[in-house]
Amino acid sequence: MNGALILGLVSSLGLAINGHTQAQNVYRYQPAKLASFEGHFETGKADLNLIGWPNAEKERIDFDISIPGGLSFMVFDDLTFSKPVVGLDRFRPEDRPPLLLPI
Repeated sequence: MNGALILGLVSSLGLAINGHTQAQNVYRYQPAKLASFEGHFETGKADLNLIGWPNAEKERIDFDISIPGGLSFMVFDDLTFSKPVVGLDRFRPEDRPPLLLPI
């Protein structure tokens, strides 16, 4: 029982670190894809969406639950949670990845 708890703790910490690093890499090399992953339509402070449904017509996330400024923290290690993140508004519509299944 104790071994399983320790393994679960170590694994969850490793996943958090890996996810943080992957967010930074995707933003560095494919910023449109990260904006699509998160449904981040306007450049600026970015929330980290935990759950929600992207609405491309209204350019928002419906039914969202998010961490305010969380994406700014993940991408830039910004402890103020306010550094601007490039949104989909900086890319032509034909250059944007699909919202529901980014490829």
